[in-house]
Amino acid sequence: MIQPLHYQIVADATTEFLALARQYHFCEDHLDDIERRLYEESPFKGTGVVIDKKGGKSYESIH
Repeated sequence: MIQPLHYQIVADATTEFLALARQYHFCEDHLDDIERRLYEESPFKGTGVVIDKKGGKSYESIH
């Protein structure tokens, strides 16, 4: 299992890539799979906690 800090680094880079790829219609047939896999590998999945990186606050997720 990937360590949470390392996952966050990968997640940040991957979400930036996904946003740019969607903007330029690059590899569109793979983007949903990449996003799904990123979520599946998350060590935070199912914790009910969402981190607001800009505000530095955590709060309970309603999802």
